[in-house]
Amino acid sequence: IVLIFIANAGWAIGTVYSKNNPTEVHPLFVAGLQMIAGGIILQVIGTINGEWSRLNPNKESIVALVYLIFFGSILAYGAYMYVIKNLPAATVSTYAYVNTLVAVLLGWLFLSEKLNALIGIAVLLTLGGVYLVNSKSLNSKKKR
Repeated sequence: IVLIFIANAGWAIGTVYSKNNPTEVHPLFVAGLQMIAGGIILQVIGTINGEWSRLNPNKESIVALVYLIFFGSILAYGAYMYVIKNLPAATVSTYAYVNTLVAVLLGWLFLSEKLNALIGIAVLLTLGGVYLVNSKSLNSKKKR
């Protein structure tokens, strides 16, 4: 849980940083480098752990991989790049938290994952935090 929180906070901090410090490098090139580096690291760790002997691709796993490539990487990152150019950084940074809620709801809807009171409380806290972030940026716009 702590690592997930750190990852979400890192994504939010990176979003604010990249919004305020644009570079000359094309964002899709940077995203590609990140994905290649992550892939290499995972290949090394997988090889060290002997995962090649357990590799057994089937139709379901290949369809899932293709889905993640197109929707989880290309489409989602394109949408992210669009909103980071057109919305305030504070609003865009909430993406990392809202994304978690979407994953929970999709798991419930398509994979029959169970929802309980603890998950409900977590969803409400997350939505409350997103509201607080957005209401502060909306109030500062109204004062201008």
